[in-house]
Amino acid sequence: MANFFNISLHRSATQSSHDLFRRSGVSAVHWPAVVDGIDYQAKVAGREDDPGFVAETLAPVFRTYSAVSDAPLAALYGPLSATYPSAKFFAFYRPAGAWVRSVRRHVQSRRFVPFERVVYWSYFTWQPAALSDVSDAELADFHAWHHDRIATHFRSRDNFLMLSLEGKALGPGLCAFCGLPPLPLRVVDYAMGHDLGRDPATLEAEVCE
Repeated sequence: MANFFNISLHRSATQSSHDLFRRSGVSAVHWPAVVDGIDYQAKVAGREDDPGFVAETLAPVFRTYSAVSDAPLAALYGPLSATYPSAKFFAFYRPAGAWVRSVRRHVQSRRFVPFERVVYWSYFTWQPAALSDVSDAELADFHAWHHDRIATHFRSRDNFLMLSLEGKALGPGLCAFCGLPPLPLRVVDYAMGHDLGRDPATLEAEVCE
């Protein structure tokens, strides 16, 4: 049963938190598009504007793994917090300008895949087909809206943590919240084909690009 949900926007250390959970011995999934041979992303195609349906479709993943991160979780915090009230939810806040630059590099001009549509269409109700259809100002507004929404949703609860990627001791902070032994948060980016790990003494001030 899922105990930890990372509801950060993508390109906000989701791979780094996945790496931390794996090093902690926690069963974890990052980007649950195809899990155990099942193509969950294909299952939600055509229903990307229905977070409840997407969360229900991914329920087998949540029943099997303890920690799940990356899209489409950023848009699923409502149904997930209702279905898994004892789970812990967390998000990394990446400054808007750095986040916009990173998603531009990552997604570029290709069309959104279904899990990305789930996240972006939660705000852009006119359902853009690609990131190139959205301005930097609109992306910054979406970024602000997402973090305000999750902070408001969990305001009176003790099972949510938001950490700024400009902060210190991110790994130990997340571990303490999750009840895990303290570990540093390594900078990991599979999109670049390798672990970007550096000297652990410097990692926690760095951000995944």
